[in-house]
Amino acid sequence: MVWWLIPLLATLAAWAYTRLAGVGQARVRPRPEPGSPADRRDLARFADALGRPLPHRAHD
Repeated sequence: MVWWLIPLLATLAAWAYTRLAGVGQARVRPRPEPGSPADRRDLARFADALGRPLPHRAHD
C-alpha cells in the first residue's frame, strides 16, 4: 500500500544530501575573460593535454 514511499523518500534524501553536502566545500574556479592571456594559457594547456596519449594501465 505505501511501498512507493521508500523510493520516494530515498530519492528526496539523496537530493537533499547532494544539495547540502557540497555547500561551502567546493570552490568554484573563476573563469578568465574570453580572449584574455589567462584564457589563452588555459586553452593551450587543454590542447596540450588533449594531444598527449593517456597513460597505459596494465590489466590486473
